[in-house]
Amino acid sequence: MENKEDIVNKKGLDAGEITVTDRLAAVKRTAERYTWHTRPELLEQLDWFQDQKFGLMVHWGLYNEIGCKESWVLVDRYWTKWQFPDKTNLEVKQMYGKLHKGFFPIRFDPKQWADIAWDAGFRYLCFTTKHHDGFCMWDTKTTDYKVTGKDVPWRDEPMADITKHLFDAFREKGMGISAYYSRADFACPYYWEEGYGLQEGAERRPSYDIEANPEKWRKFQEFVYAQLKELVTEYGKIDCLWFDGGCDGVKLGLPEMTEALRKYQPHMLGVIRGGAGICEDIVTPECIAVDSYLPVPWEVCTVMGKPDAHTSFGYTFDQEYMTAKEIAHLLLDTVCKGGNLALNIAPQPDGRLPERAVAHLKELSAWMRIFSPAIHATRAAAPYRMDKYCFTQTKDGKQVHAFYLYQDRENRERYYKIPGNYNPKKVTDMRTGRELAFEITKAGLVVTIPDDLLGVPVNIADCFVLSL
Repeated sequence: MENKEDIVNKKGLDAGEITVTDRLAAVKRTAERYTWHTRPELLEQLDWFQDQKFGLMVHWGLYNEIGCKESWVLVDRYWTKWQFPDKTNLEVKQMYGKLHKGFFPIRFDPKQWADIAWDAGFRYLCFTTKHHDGFCMWDTKTTDYKVTGKDVPWRDEPMADITKHLFDAFREKGMGISAYYSRADFACPYYWEEGYGLQEGAERRPSYDIEANPEKWRKFQEFVYAQLKELVTEYGKIDCLWFDGGCDGVKLGLPEMTEALRKYQPHMLGVIRGGAGICEDIVTPECIAVDSYLPVPWEVCTVMGKPDAHTSFGYTFDQEYMTAKEIAHLLLDTVCKGGNLALNIAPQPDGRLPERAVAHLKELSAWMRIFSPAIHATRAAAPYRMDKYCFTQTKDGKQVHAFYLYQDRENRERYYKIPGNYNPKKVTDMRTGRELAFEITKAGLVVTIPDDLLGVPVNIADCFVLSL
């Protein structure tokens, strides 16, 4: 019987088409067969990655122009009927083929993006340099289907090379760069043969049998390597190449390509999602809450936009967004189990991050200014997650951070019973910097909040710092 990773690679399934139970099981299998690097530069990079905790994922492409699910309307599945119920799949494909001629994000401001992200606690960017439709967000020499293409009005603008300006702006703030790159390319004739994309029944995998057409497949491999080499040699330091689905990344040769590209950037991590443990330096569950601690580098990617019947990583008009509390609670639940959170926000057609999302991020920023030292550059600590508590610790193990997650309309209590077997020398309230009285009981560590702190306004979560 085929396992789920094989089905994903063969059929090109979206994560949303596989049950949460199956996805969690796949994540745990991948973690169990995880192989650590032995080279110092890659081990150092993995340690760096685990320090960052919070990444901004950005899906930006032609799909944002019409507010549809990223690239998926080009394959004949249920995504067309979700957002275009009155159109056939072929009609949507024909419409999509014209979108590049109107691409003009006049209000794109990469430095503003970077400022918003840094203040909210993001420490790296995972950006879609190319999604499955094949439209390149950088000035590639391999195709004219790109932001600087001859039919794209944006080509003559000062920030036409969007990938370059985003990478530069985020690096200038001190953030890392993870380059999302699609293994599929619906615009490449070596992936989808001419005319295939306008057929009913098109699938996300190659349009031909790669075993029976080795020469065509070799040309596609050369095309992919040429694009990756451009990104690695012309766009500054790349911390990770993040290869998303569409075809079997191992058969495509991405492990070998990643290794060859390390000649230019020896530290660079590689992630073949669903690669059955091969070239998966980071395990990448999607849109699920991992239910237990994982002792390997991992990163859950999900969307800030609240899903309706479907989940879209692309921009959707009239989208509702997670609140600051919801984001922080998800981040803490992830970090306390040893992972990173890559939270996706998609820009509007005019190039701005949606104001409704930004407003929540600004609220998150105020909370992060106080509590980020207990999140960034920490590691998970037992008992990880229990009830309303999430635990992290400093890398030297001298301090444990016990986060208490507030529910709506909840006020500070007199006593907090912190689970776990801790016997600290002192306990500090991170919000105010005050040392708190505590005692060790049979029920665990009990912290007492003094009268004058009971009335202190609280939001999102508090953190008790246990000095060991």
